[in-house]
Amino acid sequence: AYLDRAAFPTDDCNLYRGFCAADTSAIGSGGTITAATLYLYIGGAATTRGGSLCLVAGSQASGTSLTANDFDNVGTTELSSSRITISGATGWVSFPLNAAGLAAINKTGTTLFAVRSSFDLDNSTTGIITGDQAYAYVRSSEYTTDTTKRPYLEVTYSSSTPAQISGSSSAAATGSLS
Repeated sequence: AYLDRAAFPTDDCNLYRGFCAADTSAIGSGGTITAATLYLYIGGAATTRGGSLCLVAGSQASGTSLTANDFDNVGTTELSSSRITISGATGWVSFPLNAAGLAAINKTGTTLFAVRSSFDLDNSTTGIITGDQAYAYVRSSEYTTDTTKRPYLEVTYSSSTPAQISGSSSAAATGSLS
């Protein structure tokens, strides 16, 4: 998420949004999700006017690629009760999912997320003047320099689907999907 007012002497701003996706199909339709957290790695961030990163649902056309048409394919409901303060944000940050976030997980497919700045989500640039910036460089799934810094979703769930175990008719499974 990025906000840049440096190039505009009027009330215009550049707004950038981030998107990510996670294959959550292993949970299955019968799975019960009890917790989930999205982890992002921020390689650098700065702000001259505050601001935060906010997690919302994404509705991009694909979980593996983006087009310019995806810019508006973002939700307005926060999927985490935590906002990440941009100032000084570096390294791993986490968005523990709230009830809306847990409900947004697609148990049989791909879960789509978007990251918006608080200026964007709250639809407010009050007090922002020419030269102000707020940005965070979030590592993406395409980041090849250090693949350990790619975003990931950790999901805690249980499944009532019987497992095929020799000598037993069924068993409950509990797992963590990362």
